[in-house]
Parts: sequence; structure tokens; C-alpha cells
Amino acid sequence: MGKVRPLGKTLPNSRIVTIIAQDPSVRVRGKILTADVEIPAEELLPGPRGYRVNVIDYDSSTGVLYKPAILASPVDEKSKNN
Repeated sequence: MGKVRPLGKTLPNSRIVTIIAQDPSVRVRGKILTADVEIPAEELLPGPRGYRVNVIDYDSSTGVLYKPAILASPVDEKSKNN
């Protein structure tokens, strides 16, 4: 899917991503409502986009389509935490 995993590096079983849980204009105690969601790990294309997730960042109030985000590989995240 774009990047080749180094030998000996395996994906963790899952990864935790933070999502905006509701329209960003809706705030709770002045903050945007977010949620941490655990999803099965996979290498993701920009967006992020994969088998289980496909994020399209579009602001319907202004008609702006934002560039796809690039998340760190779960292998890289795993090595930072060790």
C-alpha cells in the first residue's frame, strides 16, 4: 500500500485513533467533542484510507475539501512507545 514494512517489524493488533465525534461547531464546555476509538491495525493510505476506514475531510459550510491527512504507521507508533 505504498510503504514496505522493514523486515522483522510487525503490525500491532490494533491502534487507537482520535476522531471528532460530532460536528466541530458543537462544543462541550468550550471544547470540540472527540472520542478515542480502537480499530484493527492496517497500513493506511493518505486520508487516512484503508479497508476499515476512509476519511474525507470536507467542510460543507464553506465547500472546502481538505488534503488527505497522513498518519504515522502503527509500526512506528509501536516503536515510539517501547
